[in-house]
Amino acid sequence: MMVIQTLQLKFKRLLNNTAAMERLYLIWLLITLVLIGFFGIGTLVPNILKRAVLLSDMLQTNAKLSANISALTTTKITIEDNAPGVSNLYRAVSPNSNTQNYLVDYFNMATISGFSGSRFNTVTSDTPGNVDIIAEVTGDGSIIDFIRRLEGLSRITNVKSVEYVDNIYVKTISTTVTIFNLPFDVSSSQNGVYIQ
Repeated sequence: MMVIQTLQLKFKRLLNNTAAMERLYLIWLLITLVLIGFFGIGTLVPNILKRAVLLSDMLQTNAKLSANISALTTTKITIEDNAPGVSNLYRAVSPNSNTQNYLVDYFNMATISGFSGSRFNTVTSDTPGNVDIIAEVTGDGSIIDFIRRLEGLSRITNVKSVEYVDNIYVKTISTTVTIFNLPFDVSSSQNGVYIQ
């Protein structure tokens, strides 16, 4: 019991000693600040840094999105302005057009004009969608009717050259034309405008 009373007296003297208590409170304050700093601020600083990086990334993404929205708005206006022209283009160059269909139309037209096909050759151009066709027809039809019908085909046809040979027995017409196939698959239409 004596030991307990001695400890109680020492503790009371210590509490009454102002200088010792100031040191004790100062040590306690420092330990508390170190613990709060380690556990509180130690996790807060990395979170603040992560948020700063995230904010920077979000600002960059927002700037890119704003630029994309501006570009899309310009593209939409361009598409809407060109809608009538695009629908006219698709009347002349059908989305289902291909070289084989054109050759069928070409030789049907030649037959109506009094000629029959004797040979043809296709050459793919460097420009996507352009196809050069070298064709030869023979017969006794009218060249003027043939040229008029060639220029009147529903597909856009760029006539590069026409060579006409009139022999005693047969007339021969050799043509070099360029046709235009669509270089991409057109599968849907929106407001009359075909989109890729």
